[in-house]
Amino acid sequence: MRASYRLPMPTSRGRRRKSGGGRRRPSGSAERATAGPSGTAQSRRVEDVGAVGRRPAPPVFLALVGVAWIGAGVISLVALHAGWKLVPTIAFCGVGLLFLRGAAARAAGVAGGTARR
Repeated sequence: MRASYRLPMPTSRGRRRKSGGGRRRPSGSAERATAGPSGTAQSRRVEDVGAVGRRPAPPVFLALVGVAWIGAGVISLVALHAGWKLVPTIAFCGVGLLFLRGAAARAAGVAGGTARR
C-alpha cells in the first residue's frame, strides 16, 4: 500500500474577507482630486504625487561606472596568469561597454528607443 503524505489544507471558514478589496488609495488623495477649480484639479494631483525610484542615474555616473568596469577588465587581463584570463576580461569589458552605452543614450536624451521631447 502506498503511503499518503498529503497534509490537510486549511479552510477559510473562520476567516472574514476584507470589504472593498483592491488597491488602497493614499490618505488625502480624494481631497486633492476635488480641490480647486475643475481645470487644475488633475494637474495639481499629478504634481503632488512623486514617482519614487523612477529618477534615472546621471550620465556622468554611468560613464564613471563603465570606465571602472573597463579598468577592471584591463587589470584582469594583466594580473591574471591563467589560460582562461580572457573570460573575465571579456565579461568585465562587456559590462563596462553596457554602462557606457547607457551613459551615451542618457546624455543624448534617448529613453527606451524613443527621443525625449
